[in-house]
Amino acid sequence: MKKLMCLVLVLLAFASSTHAVGALYARRALSNDSGTALWLEKYNADVKITDQIAVTHVDQTFKNETSNRLEGVFVFPLPDNAVITELALWINGQRVVAKVMDSDTASMKYDSIVRRSIDPALLQDMGNNVFKLSVFPIDPVGSPMCERRIEITYAELLPYDAASVEYAFFMKTVNLSPKPVLVTSLTFDLTAQNKILSLVSPSHAGSPELAITKLSDYHYTATFGNENSYSEKDLQLVYTLGLTDYAMNHAYLHREAGFHAFLRYVGRQPLFSSVGDAARYGTCAQQNVVLVADISSSMSGTRIIQLRASLNAMVDN
Repeated sequence: MKKLMCLVLVLLAFASSTHAVGALYARRALSNDSGTALWLEKYNADVKITDQIAVTHVDQTFKNETSNRLEGVFVFPLPDNAVITELALWINGQRVVAKVMDSDTASMKYDSIVRRSIDPALLQDMGNNVFKLSVFPIDPVGSPMCERRIEITYAELLPYDAASVEYAFFMKTVNLSPKPVLVTSLTFDLTAQNKILSLVSPSHAGSPELAITKLSDYHYTATFGNENSYSEKDLQLVYTLGLTDYAMNHAYLHREAGFHAFLRYVGRQPLFSSVGDAARYGTCAQQNVVLVADISSSMSGTRIIQLRASLNAMVDN
């Protein structure tokens, strides 16, 4: 197990540095073999972007083409500011949602489950926004469980600069699968309160695999598809907003179940706004800002010190 963990950490470093789609590394169950990447047979992704918030759902299927039962580790690098909201493992046609545990607890539980040959779904945060999922068993080729399907959903606040917003999907598969991906399918749905002036792809401009459609001034869609191929680069989308007025949005406006899970995970209810061109370059109106802070007994000690420092910093700025 220690040898496998060392190998996985090396592979994780490689995956996170190159920004790749998720990969499944496996070895013979309860052996000291080196782990190797399984064939990523197919994957699809659905991305919903509202103003500046993106929720991405990725569905991947891996296949064991050996005659051995394997144990595996699924690794998935996330964008820097993304938060995982759900991870699910398909077991005998049933969708099982993974449980989040600390690394030590998950490793102990996984070891005991492997010995009892019961399928676990344990999600672990490996740091640097890379997650891993222990997968067992991965049955020999020809068995129903030789194909393992894994779904992951994550939410992120996209970077914003001078009315331009960028979204990146990590979809490199070179060196992460022994064979080309049979089917790659991505769909994007973009809506905004302000007009969307343009939606372009710096990474795949002119690519026949990418199609961008304007449904209205406030709604764009895009699709990407490929067959029997490796992907050598990530997919980037950049859209520009026409900020003629203020745009205000609260996270609870998003009704996806995944984003509610994201809010529970981070324990915050974000409110964000975009300032229109006229307001930015015209005369600024006088404003009143009210800060509401919790100073109950639960905030004693370090918490109240940090709170005071934060309030002072906001006033100073």
